[in-house]
Formats: sequence, C-alpha cells, structure tokens
Amino acid sequence: MRRPKTCGDDPVAPIEDSPSFAVVGGLTKREYFAALVLQGFAANPASVDAKRLDLVRDAVRVADDLIDALNAE
Repeated sequence: MRRPKTCGDDPVAPIEDSPSFAVVGGLTKREYFAALVLQGFAANPASVDAKRLDLVRDAVRVADDLIDALNAE
C-alpha cells in the first residue's frame, strides 16, 4: 500500500532529537488543520451561535476532508 501524500498523523513541524534523529513532539497535521478551521469558524459571528461541540466536530471533519482531498489522485 502506498503512503498518502499527506498523513494526518505526521507532525506539522518535525523536530529531530539528536543524536537519535527521532522525530519528537508537536501538533499533528490533522490537529493543526482542525485548529485552523476552528479559528475560521470562531471568526464568523454566525458560527458563534452554534453549539461549541458541534463546531469542534465540524472542524475535525473538515480537516479530515482536507487530508482526503490532498491525497486524492
């Protein structure tokens, strides 16, 4: 199976831990994308009336859709 172009579990800004060169810590791409979407929702006054949990779930769904779209051939 081919690795996707964008993996949601990959770190946004990988940090290599010397001397082992293992990637450590940070937000995943999925978390980062969801945070950006949620920020956009929060900036829209019409979204503020919606339930907060719904906004969070929608942000994660949009992030997943973005990852899928980036990996589409």
